Amino acid sequence: MSRKDFPSDRPPNALVKQVVLGLGLALVPIIYGVLSIQRGYTTFGWPVIPAGWWWKHASPEFRRFPGVEGIWLAVAYIAMGVFCHFHYFWGYSDRERLWRFSDYGKNLASWICVASLIYAAYLRGEAKAW
Repeated sequence: MSRKDFPSDRPPNALVKQVVLGLGLALVPIIYGVLSIQRGYTTFGWPVIPAGWWWKHASPEFRRFPGVEGIWLAVAYIAMGVFCHFHYFWGYSDRERLWRFSDYGKNLASWICVASLIYAAYLRGEAKAW
């Protein structure tokens, strides 16, 4: 949502969305991505759900991305969190200098996320081919 969607004033619950979603929701994938980079592997999907329940072929070995492919998947998770931050925190701000750059930040985070996911999938396929 950009500023042109509500040009006169902010929605009544904008501050709640700005703080809870712009900081709280955004920090979840960012922290998970940083921790995944530190530990050296990333798990694709929700790691608590038993294998096979949410995805037919989702064995734990299939969902685990070690090494460089895991780093790129973690970068995609971080980009998802940055997108949420730009959308909710910057987009709902009443300061023009913040919401003016919200769309640019969301576009950049989207491109980084998509490119990271594609590159992680490419590395995953390349590793399985050998």
